[in-house]
Amino acid sequence: MLPPLRRSLLSAFTPLSRRAFSTTPIRPVARLSITGRVVAEPELIHTPAGKEIVNYTVATDTHGPRNDRQSSYFKVSMYNKEGADGLKDYLLSLSKGSLVFVEGEASIRKYEDKEGATRTTLQVVHRNIEVLRRGVPREGDESAEATQAATA
Repeated sequence: MLPPLRRSLLSAFTPLSRRAFSTTPIRPVARLSITGRVVAEPELIHTPAGKEIVNYTVATDTHGPRNDRQSSYFKVSMYNKEGADGLKDYLLSLSKGSLVFVEGEASIRKYEDKEGATRTTLQVVHRNIEVLRRGVPREGDESAEATQAATA
């Protein structure tokens, strides 16, 4: 029989057959963290069920020589929940070129395009966003112009 100290040390390095830190069931989730620029102004879509969805696209560049860089585009959707109109308005105020950090859950979605071909896309469901730098203000957007003037 091993002394108590040795038993506790051995048990610390023995793999566990179950998760000891949680009592909730395992739920696989693919999470993404994206830092990039907003490609175009976000758009608001109303579903037939009356739900609101804000869609926007974030582009990232790979590092490397200037002539060998590639861009990746991520389509992000934020499903507006009851009482979250402030977030919806905040997202809709983002202008093209804004540098953002987005966290979300990723899933693969298949759809049929106009020609009838089956396409596959990566869909990111927005969970968190942090604006790192605002893009160029839109024309006629007084609130963005006032913010720019206040920070200058």
